Amino acid sequence: MSILSELGKFLGEKFKIINNQLQEDKVKISTLEKEILLLKSEIENLQNQKTSNRHTTDIDILNPNKGIILRDEQFYRYRIRINSENKLIVDKIDTNEKYYAEIQLSLSGSELNE
Repeated sequence: MSILSELGKFLGEKFKIINNQLQEDKVKISTLEKEILLLKSEIENLQNQKTSNRHTTDIDILNPNKGIILRDEQFYRYRIRINSENKLIVDKIDTNEKYYAEIQLSLSGSELNE
């Protein structure tokens, strides 16, 4: 066998291996694309479900040290919570200031007369 025919045979085998691997990769890519489309669809369904539940679901915050975090124009973060004395408490999170502000939410009739 001549060197050229051996080289041709060698290159042909390598090309066949590479071509087979390419076909396998195309199948894997196609499968992954289908899985990605399914995941996108599931995410959209969850987002739609979340949107439809937005006004019908209450948020329970059961820890007295937890609350709702808000951010102001200067990007300072504040935690708003209610304590057992019926006060709205504002904590400034960025400076670690507890009880940054307190607001009495309501007064009973006896407290108004004092």
